[in-house]
Amino acid sequence: MYDFLCKDKLRLGFILRFVVTVIILYSLKFFSHKKEDLLLLIVVKLILLDTIESLPTLFYRQQNETCWNPCTRFNYYQIPDKILDLFSYLLVYVLLDYDKYLFILIAWRFFGVYLFATTQKREWLIPFFDFVKEYLVYLYFFGYNFKYIWIFFLCKIGIEGYHHYYFLLHNRCLNRPIRS
Repeated sequence: MYDFLCKDKLRLGFILRFVVTVIILYSLKFFSHKKEDLLLLIVVKLILLDTIESLPTLFYRQQNETCWNPCTRFNYYQIPDKILDLFSYLLVYVLLDYDKYLFILIAWRFFGVYLFATTQKREWLIPFFDFVKEYLVYLYFFGYNFKYIWIFFLCKIGIEGYHHYYFLLHNRCLNRPIRS
């Protein structure tokens, strides 16, 4: 039952996210911000935009469970979500005047999303982690001085490993059948 209900609501959510992403990120072109302030503003907006597609599905829960939104557990949510993330990052890339390091990070993530989509194995998202928001925060604090970026990389790999591997293996809600 969740499959049908989730797919229907997620389609609406993905369309909503696409439209709102284009409007919000494109509108930033018309406001004058210092580049440093723009970096943090983009990070906040990316985080908020990343939640839009799951809003129509928030009321689906399994009975007697405290699990968060079961619709986001399926690959038919995860794959389009990652693709919309990449689309958002390409808009940011254009917004930030084609930053070459940002392009490398987007291309790196694209490769991981491609492998995930073709193999259905989330483990590919660990080495090909999403580092765009962290890169923008790093630019805000340190500029193009990449002396400390390795610390950010190590922390992000640890977080991605926990999220895509350990958390999925040990989460009681994710390891149960989801048929109603």
